[in-house]
Amino acid sequence: MWQLICDHRYQWADIAADRSPWGSNGISSGVTPLADVSALRFSSPASQIAIPRRPSDPWGSLDAIGVEVTARFLAQASGTLIDADNSFRVSSDNGDLTGEVSGMSLSISIPADRWVRLTFRHDGFNALAVGYSTLGPGPGSAGGSATRILHGLVPPVGAKGILIGNRIGASARHMRGDIASVRIWRRDPASMTKQFLARPFDSALAACWAEFLRELNKSLRDNPKCAEWIVQLVSGLQRNFLEKLAQKSDDKIAEFREMCRQYRDLWFGGHVDSPQMQALFARMRDWLAAENLISNADLLELFGDPCLATLTDALPSPECDPQFKRLIGVLIAPR
Repeated sequence: MWQLICDHRYQWADIAADRSPWGSNGISSGVTPLADVSALRFSSPASQIAIPRRPSDPWGSLDAIGVEVTARFLAQASGTLIDADNSFRVSSDNGDLTGEVSGMSLSISIPADRWVRLTFRHDGFNALAVGYSTLGPGPGSAGGSATRILHGLVPPVGAKGILIGNRIGASARHMRGDIASVRIWRRDPASMTKQFLARPFDSALAACWAEFLRELNKSLRDNPKCAEWIVQLVSGLQRNFLEKLAQKSDDKIAEFREMCRQYRDLWFGGHVDSPQMQALFARMRDWLAAENLISNADLLELFGDPCLATLTDALPSPECDPQFKRLIGVLIAPR
């Protein structure tokens, strides 16, 4: 599930207002509005739109990223489209569009002096992709794309923020051309919660989980050090799991994705403790252990820390959701 975190359309002089809910407004300098089209001209080392980091902004919580830019490079296509500090970059050099994450890159050739829609995406797992399609008048239409295996997650954006049309610490690599729009997505950090809540709920079950979540949030507020511990631990376990999974063969990854698809179908259909779901959970549990994707050391770090007891002691019992309790029992049952 993707979440739009930046939506710039340069239609009002040099104003870089964000249409996404996140307020990723830009500060423009050295750019010139075009007379014949809603776009900005980037022509000098001073040309840029800066998006500064702010407390609680979305840029500090990335793992997957999607970028779409409508632009036109002049003459030999060169310069930087987007540079996100220590996170990701999209640029062009002598007609090659390049996307970069964590020091790894992928390039394809793009035309100059044509409006193009440029795309860049890392799925937060094992695939980096770049592409383009031509827009508007010109000698026919064209497009292209390329994909590369690149394991790992997209790092958070550093303190220097994001530059559009320029490069952080290297203004000689500025954009030479025009940009009409910039749109950036991240994977929604709340997607797991939203999928959990997509299960059918009656009024009693909704009240059960509302009470549980209220008490959980209170426990986290009352124990900030333990709250920080659980956030860092879960984030680390997730990152470690995805990095391990990305190293598996295509067949193994496809097998895991198929199990996830079956799980979603059963969960969204309300078959939480059905025989099919219990069999699937047992299969996933055994598969993860056999593939060494969840280790005993990981579980000991989670269950052996006193913070876990501190956070959970005040929580209500899951007795009000017997289906979920039975399903969890499958995970912890001896093999």
